[in-house]
Amino acid sequence: MNEFLVVCKCSGVKEKAEAAYKIMRPKAELPPVYKGKDAIVSLANQYSGTDFGGYLLAISKKNGRYAYHLGESGGEVALSYDLIKGKKVA
Repeated sequence: MNEFLVVCKCSGVKEKAEAAYKIMRPKAELPPVYKGKDAIVSLANQYSGTDFGGYLLAISKKNGRYAYHLGESGGEVALSYDLIKGKKVA
């Protein structure tokens, strides 16, 4: 499974997302971080035509603060965790 952190460009969100990830998985290496709409769309283009790519595009259009830990397997969304709310996303 490929894992990613996707965050908005809001001040301090990237740092909070990284800290939350380290609390959840203290021994794991930090996955690649994609910050802001342009970076998330770029990642989505790598998965174009898949559910994961569509999910990333939807996230890139969100307004406000967000930070997600996402997992991809075979083009499908394998994991979606909201790091700000501390909840798994359905």
